[in-house]
Amino acid sequence: MGFEVFTAYGVAARGEATLRASGYLFLSKALLQRIGVEGADEQLVLLYDKAAAKLGIRRPQEGDPTEALRSLSNEPSGAAVNVVPLLKFYGIARPKQKLRLETTYEGGFLVVDMNPALLQGLLE
Repeated sequence: MGFEVFTAYGVAARGEATLRASGYLFLSKALLQRIGVEGADEQLVLLYDKAAAKLGIRRPQEGDPTEALRSLSNEPSGAAVNVVPLLKFYGIARPKQKLRLETTYEGGFLVVDMNPALLQGLLE
């Protein structure tokens, strides 16, 4: 038999973003590849649209302030980024358990719908 070792965790699966109780946002490899991020040694820039409750995520661009760069923590099926400062600044409660969030790709950005996190905070 011609068995192959499977190593493409997170690539074959649909893109997934989850907000963890720890305040880390997990992004699957499939999502990261949409914006050209290949490894955890890269950094991301977070943007937030308060009116729409949408988190934008993109690769750094020339001219971005150093304070805007967020490091990734590598995981087998993707990477996680600490979003606790953003959650605190915008008054978004950290979830009690992992919360799956809808994500789209728009104009070079990953766009994460933070409305479920806001609603959960209101219900607690």
